[in-house]
Amino acid sequence: MKDLIKKFIKMNKVKKIIIIVIMILLAFCIFTTVTKYIPKHVTSTAIMKNIEASSELTTAKITYRGLHKYEDQGVWIINKGDFTMVYTAVIRTGFNIDEMNIKVNNFTKKVTVKIPKAKILDVNIDEGSMEFYDSKFTLFNLDVKSDVTKAINEAKEDAKKNVLNDVDLEFANQQSEILVRSLIQKSTPRDYEIVVSFK
Repeated sequence: MKDLIKKFIKMNKVKKIIIIVIMILLAFCIFTTVTKYIPKHVTSTAIMKNIEASSELTTAKITYRGLHKYEDQGVWIINKGDFTMVYTAVIRTGFNIDEMNIKVNNFTKKVTVKIPKAKILDVNIDEGSMEFYDSKFTLFNLDVKSDVTKAINEAKEDAKKNVLNDVDLEFANQQSEILVRSLIQKSTPRDYEIVVSFK
């Protein structure tokens, strides 16, 4: 080793520079080769950090046009108010992220995800879309705003029931799978297999 150092010291500058450049290139090649084959360690915690931006994951939005007949509980002639309301509702479907299970196997390079089936998360009635028909407000019914608020709450429940009856939530489930898969792919290497199934 001492002989090599003595020979290196006696070399001219050009030869020294060439040897140094070769050694740097050789070190770089060894480093890139080694890091390429060192297995990356993926954890379910790291994956969840990328998904946990919100507690709920919206997978589909359904626009629903509904009709609701409101009947006041007041006394006829004195303070009763009845009307029919046509409205547009936006129904948000998805699932709660806390109910999702992720398992990572770094040996087989496989991420297994179990998610709940999509459900209705929220119903929002566009108040600007509301139209009223067959209005029957008696002389002493001074609480019309309260009647409309009650009608909106009832309409939300109607919309939920009608959408569950008329719309197959299978589309929302398909969207859940696509969305979860794409979110996980962002935080896992390309060679990892991602398997998504429903609970």
